[in-house]
Amino acid sequence: MNREPSVTVDTIIQQGGKLKGQGLYGCVWSPPLLTVKNTAVKNKKGVTTLGKVTEYSEVAKEIELSKFLSKFPETTDYCLLPDIKSISKIRPLSQQKDEDIKDCLAFERYDLNNMYQFHIQDGGITLREKLGRLKTDIHTFDFFKFVQQILEIGAFLILHGCIHNDMHSSNIVMDTNYKPRVIDFGRAYMYNTITETTVSELNARYSPQLRHITPESTAFDGVTDGVDIEQIYRDLYSMKETIKVIEQVLGVSRQAQIQEFRNFWKTSVCAQAEDWLTLHRLYWTVVDSWAIGNIIIQILKRFKMSKTFLQSSEWKEKGTIIQSVLKGLLRTSPYYRYDALEALAMYDPSNAFVNSESGRAWLSKKKSFV
Repeated sequence: MNREPSVTVDTIIQQGGKLKGQGLYGCVWSPPLLTVKNTAVKNKKGVTTLGKVTEYSEVAKEIELSKFLSKFPETTDYCLLPDIKSISKIRPLSQQKDEDIKDCLAFERYDLNNMYQFHIQDGGITLREKLGRLKTDIHTFDFFKFVQQILEIGAFLILHGCIHNDMHSSNIVMDTNYKPRVIDFGRAYMYNTITETTVSELNARYSPQLRHITPESTAFDGVTDGVDIEQIYRDLYSMKETIKVIEQVLGVSRQAQIQEFRNFWKTSVCAQAEDWLTLHRLYWTVVDSWAIGNIIIQILKRFKMSKTFLQSSEWKEKGTIIQSVLKGLLRTSPYYRYDALEALAMYDPSNAFVNSESGRAWLSKKKSFV
């Protein structure tokens, strides 16, 4: 039988948190909810601990990636990982103290007996929230530094063989210094463990409107859902906002983008054979780079509405190269798409990732396939 804890600073912190945010797979609480283990929350000075609650299969993926990535001391510069020791089943909702408990949609979607919580450091507010409050002022938000930083996140992941697979503005958090880090590894996987089971788990409901999902992943989801490939082409054209923004910001017509993807799909042996395992093994390197490109171009679209931004010395110096980087990151054909390290090498050739031994080896290997 679990004894009720004595009232200490740590257990007071656990008396049910406020709903800080939620997504398709779970909710984040500050402070954490009550759990069966009643894991104590010990906040370090200046650092707040949050509780993420999700279904166990998602927790299991976070555990697997955390065990691997936590081996590298630099991980905390680019990712926020869960505290594995804190993982515990949440107590029944009737025992929770928070009025917000009814607002977590995941509690309606999943079996409450299979919902777990882990602790994670509060890395700030999400990029989505930050941009919602932001004026297009390069002195407030250093767009050019951000491009470098988010490409470094992608480079770090790819050099460690990790695919985040769900990188969007709500899964990037920023501290008070605007330093971005990626969170939520519930959909992530490792390139060297891609199996038929992995592919089956990655298969999602056909959602062509999702901006951060690659065209090939969208087609994979559609074909396996029984959607005709010609309809998928039409849906990408009309519903994938990223493709529309590419046309607006980079001047590449939607027709040309869809034709490029059509050519890829029709000439891809694995796509035509519906050999999804090979498709994922071949193009894992450019899954996150599409998502990163989507984040950058959505911000750039907004900043380009500012005359001050367009007249800035920074844009005059780096605008052309940023647009070239985006054209590489956002190719609809994964065969031609840049990965994050390739894009970083173009944007910042002197970057430490680019000039590291592993970075040079990676880029050399990629060039050999061209």
